[in-house]
Amino acid sequence: MLRRFDPVSRSGLRAEPAEPEGDVRGRRRLRAGDILLLIAPAVWAGTHVPARNPVGIPHFERLLSVAALLAILAILVAWILIGLTRRRREVVHGVFLACLFLVSGGPFVRQLGLLGGISLVVVAVALLVWITARLTDSAIPTVIVVGAAAFFLSGPLTDGVTALIARGPDLLSHPVIESGQLDSRGDVYLVVLDGFPGSEALQLDYGSAYSRELIASFERRGFDVPQRATAAYPSTNYSIPSLLSMGYPVTDDELSNATLQSLYDVISGDNPVVQAFSASGYATYMVEAGWSGSSCRSWYDHCVASNWMDDPVYFLSRDSLLTSFLSPVTGSNYPTNSLATMQWLVEEAIDIGDEQRAFFFAHVLAPHPPLMLDASCSVVLQEERSGYYFPRPNVSEEDRSEYLKEQVSCVTRFMHELVDSVRDEDVVIFVADHGTDRRGQLFKDPDSWTEEDITERMSTFVAVRTPTPCPFDDDVHLPNVMRRVLSCLGSVTIPEVDEQTFLFIGDN
Repeated sequence: MLRRFDPVSRSGLRAEPAEPEGDVRGRRRLRAGDILLLIAPAVWAGTHVPARNPVGIPHFERLLSVAALLAILAILVAWILIGLTRRRREVVHGVFLACLFLVSGGPFVRQLGLLGGISLVVVAVALLVWITARLTDSAIPTVIVVGAAAFFLSGPLTDGVTALIARGPDLLSHPVIESGQLDSRGDVYLVVLDGFPGSEALQLDYGSAYSRELIASFERRGFDVPQRATAAYPSTNYSIPSLLSMGYPVTDDELSNATLQSLYDVISGDNPVVQAFSASGYATYMVEAGWSGSSCRSWYDHCVASNWMDDPVYFLSRDSLLTSFLSPVTGSNYPTNSLATMQWLVEEAIDIGDEQRAFFFAHVLAPHPPLMLDASCSVVLQEERSGYYFPRPNVSEEDRSEYLKEQVSCVTRFMHELVDSVRDEDVVIFVADHGTDRRGQLFKDPDSWTEEDITERMSTFVAVRTPTPCPFDDDVHLPNVMRRVLSCLGSVTIPEVDEQTFLFIGDN
């Protein structure tokens, strides 16, 4: 007679019944809901920056690639850990929270330090995994995690909808300027130097001797340097478009997203300067600055892309837990992008100009703060040199003034090197979009600006060298700079506009 065999271990304990095959597979396999939860931090990382600034993303594909990499990494790590532990829910919750900290934990690192920030992440993830394991039959952990994901994703969604609703009307004026056929045997270099102080501002803050020596260094190289050059606007958003549109693109300080997009389009080549050179047979080039408003788009024949770490990617990295490694001090992407722009002009543009007649437009993000370039153009990553404004908490004005002077020396060194490398028949235009802000102008109502505030901020550096005489008056207004140059190079004299000043503060 056969008896039913009841397996017993050698210790005399009854063996546990085998886990049903369906349950084992369920604990090893990622579900669709798990994947959606795991990629939620990556979706937030790729969308929260453009949702806040929808018209200032020159390369959305960079953010998309970061988000895709994070999503793949999260799914891969979760899949491996589930295979090792057979704890699907605990692993998915833990990996989700770890990824959420990875993309948004930068502020914790800045507040607690690297060790403190990482310790907080480890404790929080371990606590969530423990709670999930303890409440095996409860939906509470899942509800908490899904709620956290929904809360984070609601931020970009709300910002995006708000930006779409507030897009507003396009108030940009589009002047039509007839320049005629431009005739220059050489190439044309138009280089914007962000925040380079003009002669008046240099005299005001560094003394007349320093100002005279700097200007003399350009006059010895054949430049015409107006003694008084002023911007029409105090900020980059408006000032560079006024240079390129050769007028006053905006006269209202209500800046809608639609108007801002059109201003950025002007910088991107939708302007009469680029149109004039293109119509005259020049190959047109733009060197992206790495700033949100600097994008080649489709109006130039050739685009030189900025460093991969442009403004949007930088702000994404600042939010990330990796901020200590990628962006240790505020604005550290500015000096590297400035150096890349200057290096390309000196090393690449010269060779291109030997092969074809070309127009080059470039925007160097220096000497605008952060002030991390020393006089030899080496990057000095120090917190006291960082920040997008001249004033810096707990740093003396004397120190900041010296840092600015070093950065001016670096940019001046580049300008000398460029003009010493080009041919005699080439046209070189150096122009600043605005001055500095050591008096805290950007934190004050423009109606309260003093004469010194206005002089420092609105005094800009302008230096022009042409192969044939193209004299500039001692007093020049930024919208008239390219009107004068095109008149000298072309068959039509373009009348100059009357001087107007708009103290709009759109950015620094």
